[in-house]
Amino acid sequence: MDVQLFTDDDLQDLFSQLDAVEELPEEKDPEMEASQRRYKEIIRKHKEA
Repeated sequence: MDVQLFTDDDLQDLFSQLDAVEELPEEKDPEMEASQRRYKEIIRKHKEA
């Protein structure tokens, strides 16, 4: 029994939407940047231990 969840047209639409999202300029989120810095610092300290 072959069940197809997505048609080729569904996937083409999805890829088109993904391409459109990737073209958007990346917005700077100060909270996300601070979280990323803390994460990197934790990883660095763990590696040094």
